[in-house]
Amino acid sequence: KANMNAGQYGSRGDGRWDETCGPLSRLDHDLRARIVECSLTDADKACMDRCTAELQALVVKLGSPWRLKLFGSAANGFCTRNSDVDATCVEERPAEGEASAHASAADVLRERFAPLVRGHPKFSIVEEVLGASIPILKLRFEGAIDVDLSCRNGDALQNTRLLRGYADIGGRVRDLGVLVKLWAKAANVWGASRRFLSSYAFTLLAIYFMQVHPDVQLPCLPTASFLDEAGDDAQEKVAAARSMWACELSLAEL
Repeated sequence: KANMNAGQYGSRGDGRWDETCGPLSRLDHDLRARIVECSLTDADKACMDRCTAELQALVVKLGSPWRLKLFGSAANGFCTRNSDVDATCVEERPAEGEASAHASAADVLRERFAPLVRGHPKFSIVEEVLGASIPILKLRFEGAIDVDLSCRNGDALQNTRLLRGYADIGGRVRDLGVLVKLWAKAANVWGASRRFLSSYAFTLLAIYFMQVHPDVQLPCLPTASFLDEAGDDAQEKVAAARSMWACELSLAEL
């Protein structure tokens, strides 16, 4: 098993490559540099925060039961600079007799949310994909961030909480998941709309690999712990997994 001391993997302390180290160390150095290069900057985070706040303000205009929930890369711990924002509007306590309680997700997006977006100076509607199994409004915020907005997309929220749990177990899980996603994009083999695997699927594959490899043995988290009603159970399961697992392999070895 490899020692994770930074100097062991070719770091000179100034971020430059130490030519006296071997090819595995160089690969580890390059992988880490790529992760840093693709990580969100402070400016990226500030723009994403503004986008989320403005979306939340629009959703509130739908009525008091409505809330905005983030899912996907923006919330699951595997975000990179090129990640878009996936969000869904949900009714926490639908009012009895309220029209939207009986309206379809597509109708809510088309008839109630789209007009609000059109009147907002920082958002533009790129495409309305309302005939899909999960209707989506594709938006752009400040000409910089792509947003996929859905309605009542509860399954995606559970999936996001599950991935967030794995990302919180250890940095090695998050790093490998991000690198697999970056490879898929560089190889042009990602995107469910293009009949490839989604970013979510590639992240699951990375996690599964870490679970079944005999030298890694990442613990399995029970999916039921990440339901809305699970409460603190999810955090307890993640804390238990974190306390019993450690990966001594470098990214290059993984």
